[in-house]
Amino acid sequence: MAAMKALMAAEGTTHERRRRSHLVKFVAVVTERGGDVNAPSLADVCAYLSDFFERNGSANSLDKVLSFLRSGYARAGLPWLSYAEAETLKRIMKIWKEEHGKEVEQGVPITSRVLARWLRALPHTTADPTLLTAILRVGHAGLLRAGELCRRERQSDPGYQVSDVRWAPDYRSFELHIGITKCNREQGGDTILIADSAAVRAMYDYFLRASLFDSPTKPLYPPQVTTRWIRERIRELAAACGEDPRCYSTHGLRAGAATDLVDGGVSYPHLKKAGRWNSDACLIYFRSGVSVARAVARLLSDARARTHKPQEGQVSRHSNTAPQSGRKTATQARRVKIA
Repeated sequence: MAAMKALMAAEGTTHERRRRSHLVKFVAVVTERGGDVNAPSLADVCAYLSDFFERNGSANSLDKVLSFLRSGYARAGLPWLSYAEAETLKRIMKIWKEEHGKEVEQGVPITSRVLARWLRALPHTTADPTLLTAILRVGHAGLLRAGELCRRERQSDPGYQVSDVRWAPDYRSFELHIGITKCNREQGGDTILIADSAAVRAMYDYFLRASLFDSPTKPLYPPQVTTRWIRERIRELAAACGEDPRCYSTHGLRAGAATDLVDGGVSYPHLKKAGRWNSDACLIYFRSGVSVARAVARLLSDARARTHKPQEGQVSRHSNTAPQSGRKTATQARRVKIA
């Protein structure tokens, strides 16, 4: 009993709450299967991960979920999988990722052009247009991950508070405290600056309509706004515009903003900084074949220009300062006749 209490113990951070949530669900799955909660088997872990994989339609978060389970058992002092079982699980997860990777790569980035087209279809959705515009605009401008859009996977999660939005004195930008993120596990988490005029205007209009400027302790978004709710609204907008909703997800806002930055010629270091990537994982967001082709063409053009550029001490054949021979040219002869 003491071990189970330690297993379910969690601190107040978002990371710890997610860990506890997965542990509670995992214990329920193992119990339902008739397994030993204090010493789960490889089959128990695979059953839980497989169920998570099917429910979310993505294998991208399997490593994170597994780390929640493994760290929870380690903190509680309970046995986890053996080395051989852990190696087998790695191979199984690799297969899942490879099989699902084809679908992930086909996800369509929600670029500025796509977002503008969707926002014109807002009257055809079941959501509050002002609220949804603010979420989509801020998500795109901030290159937010799916879990960072509202910081609420289910209605029981606290989500963002109004105090997480800190306005500039002139209200032309604001800071959004997104908390502990994938690449920043520090206690303070991440805070990003939103200065895009369309995103700032959308959030400002939402604050006015919802009367949030004088309510710092209120939730930023209504309780129904979860990650799943946003994904449903995104697919609803895609369908309203005659597009296949299965091609879009909440992560498309981040991919679309990255694609826009690449199209705009942003440097790779700036892209990493904007998206808060610690590794080279942002390379997967270079999805636009047109932008890549333009970048390649520009680099090749620069290379040709450097090749044909006269070296120091050399004179270009088109230069007006080329040395003259003793014989007059045809132009000089004509000038003599005219004189």
